[in-house]
Amino acid sequence: MVPCRNLPDEPGFSGKLRDFWRDEGAATSIEYAIIAAGISTVIAGAVYSLGDAVNEQYYVKILAAVRAVQPANPANP
Repeated sequence: MVPCRNLPDEPGFSGKLRDFWRDEGAATSIEYAIIAAGISTVIAGAVYSLGDAVNEQYYVKILAAVRAVQPANPANP
């Protein structure tokens, strides 16, 4: 007789524990979550390390250019 996969091999807590340990249904979800956490950690590290360089190279120059532009029709002089 071949035991059914969904039924516990033995009754009680130890049978349920053994079935839980053998269940591989959520293994893929956990693997994807670990991969997503690794990718997000790499992205956060890249943003953190490049943040000051991007700020100095682009944001400061754009801010200076915007402040240098005079409004075409100023409402209040």
